[in-house]
Amino acid sequence: MYNYGLYDYFVSIMKNNRLLIICISLLFIWVLMLSIEMNNTRIENDNIHNNVTKYEVIGFSTDFSNVVDKCKSSIVSIRQNDTYSSGFVYGKDEQRVYIVSSFHGVSGSANIEITFHNGLKVIGNLLGKDILSDVALIECEFPYDVQMLSKGDSTLLKDGEFILTIGTAGHPEYAFSSQFGMVSSRYREISNHVHYEDESYDYYPGLIQLSGEFLNGYSGAPVLNMNGELVGMITMKDEYATFATTINEINALVSKLLNDAEFKKFNFGMGGTYLKNLENYEVAGLNIGLDTTDGYYVKEVVNGGLAHNLGINRGDVITSINGSAITDFKSMLNVIYSKAESFDIEVVRNGEKLLLKGEIVND
Repeated sequence: MYNYGLYDYFVSIMKNNRLLIICISLLFIWVLMLSIEMNNTRIENDNIHNNVTKYEVIGFSTDFSNVVDKCKSSIVSIRQNDTYSSGFVYGKDEQRVYIVSSFHGVSGSANIEITFHNGLKVIGNLLGKDILSDVALIECEFPYDVQMLSKGDSTLLKDGEFILTIGTAGHPEYAFSSQFGMVSSRYREISNHVHYEDESYDYYPGLIQLSGEFLNGYSGAPVLNMNGELVGMITMKDEYATFATTINEINALVSKLLNDAEFKKFNFGMGGTYLKNLENYEVAGLNIGLDTTDGYYVKEVVNGGLAHNLGINRGDVITSINGSAITDFKSMLNVIYSKAESFDIEVVRNGEKLLLKGEIVND
């Protein structure tokens, strides 16, 4: 009997199992190619990650420089008596430039001195104001073409987004100083009280909450996003945070003040939050019913205020006013800056839909 050697043994297997050998060989080649591809992908991802990290660091510095260069000619420093504040060019026509600033910085109507970035000084006239949003509209003449700030949309802001402002850092020698910050909360309603001309107001303004050290002279300074777009204006601060009026509210107000300097928005005298700003588990915790997914959840009602007189209670969810759905602050602005004479308000209360009706009583 023939005695197979090791070599003859493998030759015999290969002759009798050619198809199996081919399949194994193809499988080996496929695994090898897959391993190479996975390794290349890992290297590529590492490179992308490194490039993104480097891009963010480099872009952080460059983008802010671009924002300042783009916007600084639209910033003004404002002086009234011995009070200094900030402002910006909001609009213009053939003869006048319109400046927006905080009202508390120019509460007197006379002697408003405006200094533009090139050092030129002019006297401005207080065209209109709203004490609840703390916005003043000032007009002045100017001898050359002044650039306006590009306007953004504050509802597109994100918590944690970087912002920049340019203003007067507490003293005219430090006018047009840049200050970096961050959006702490893209929408916040806080309880506020103001006393003006023998009248007192309790209200809940919808504001952007900012982190960063902003001196008093920054009142009226623009809040700019990384594209150099105007998204708000610094108006108030407390020991915990700085707050800015949204560009959406400024737009709504200025369009009214240009035609009516005495225009006054509705003060509902209620505070709350929009359900779309909450997570699903947060909405579920409010016990308002699973069918209610959109609307304004009322947390506080000022006793004797407009909302109280209309029959709105804490815990109500306002879903529509005068036929318009209430889903976010922008939709609410359409109501509080309207000239309606009565309200039809749809609310959800304890899982039940109600219709509240009332005449306008604007305090």
